[in-house]
Amino acid sequence: YTRIKATDTCAAIFLHADGTPRDEGEVLQNLDHAGALERLAEHGPREFYEGDMARQIAADIQANGGFVTEADLRAMEAKTYAPKKGTYGEYEVYSDGPPGGGPLLIEVLNTLDGLNLGSMEHSGVEYASILASTLQLVNEDRRSYLGDPEVIGEGPGEVLLSRQRADTLRQLALAGAVGKKTPPAEDSDTTHLTVVDAGGNVASITHTLGNHSGVVTPGLGFVYNNGMNRFDPQPGRASSFAPGKARLHLMMPAIAFKDGAPAVAFGAPGGNTILGGMAQVFSNIVDFGMPAATAVLAPRLYGEGSTVWAEGGVRSDVIEVLAAKGHDVIRYASPFSRRPLVQVVVMHEDGQLDASSDPRGDFGLAWARDGGGS
Repeated sequence: YTRIKATDTCAAIFLHADGTPRDEGEVLQNLDHAGALERLAEHGPREFYEGDMARQIAADIQANGGFVTEADLRAMEAKTYAPKKGTYGEYEVYSDGPPGGGPLLIEVLNTLDGLNLGSMEHSGVEYASILASTLQLVNEDRRSYLGDPEVIGEGPGEVLLSRQRADTLRQLALAGAVGKKTPPAEDSDTTHLTVVDAGGNVASITHTLGNHSGVVTPGLGFVYNNGMNRFDPQPGRASSFAPGKARLHLMMPAIAFKDGAPAVAFGAPGGNTILGGMAQVFSNIVDFGMPAATAVLAPRLYGEGSTVWAEGGVRSDVIEVLAAKGHDVIRYASPFSRRPLVQVVVMHEDGQLDASSDPRGDFGLAWARDGGGS
């Protein structure tokens, strides 16, 4: 595809006249964006896809070498996918389906299920070896099986969810398998919100910008995102480029149920690291009995390709064993050196809530409000 350079319009809105960044706390007036929002409020969302705004967008993109047409915009529609389910011990875990990352989370949990992680030393040699191999192997499956089911069919996604595939990966992980090629990285311009209200309603919501393109259509004021890097540039893969195909993403908001009632709601921003962070926080809660804050603060490992990224809290002897097994270990000096930012709420059977926001990023918040008696 054609790369469109950052526009003068974008610079005029978000930079000073001399091209320097705006200062922290400086008021930014974006009247074009305000006008675009007013148009959408008056005419509804189809204005963006079929109205004058759609014609404005298509004309600007084509004038600058892009391929989006009015027909492309008219064909767009929001799609609702049923969540996918996996089991982990006494828990049923629901997350988004393909092309989202939920099947990867379920595959990790299916693979670890039955290994009784809670009987192992947390972040010890046995635990770390199994976890590192599992994350690497599941990330390899991402390349082979995660893609838009409306284009590649339901079969590849079902592989990720299958107990048979998990059995295979479990045996490989127990044997100390080391992954191969690292999948492409995703940016982490993402936000997650986990909410539980006094009525027992639960929401686990992840939203991402993807990549910010630096492109603004004159008169509209907003920056287009860019999800093209979610596709695999090599042909023949589950997420290879194809017309009309939805790109994969690694967002995997999840809710785990126990005895039919919601027990853990969790999710995270963080691109490629989301999978490892969410799996470990969930295991910390259900296998090791950690309260939410401890589960989020505990040291983590992340695995892709043959690489293991170890936070500073992982012991040196564990690092040495992983390296001896053939993993390329990258160790961070700080215990909080790598995202994701896991946001979790644990719902106890007595109605009490236990929540935590991950401190690994620039900003996170866990907030409780007394709704009257809770």
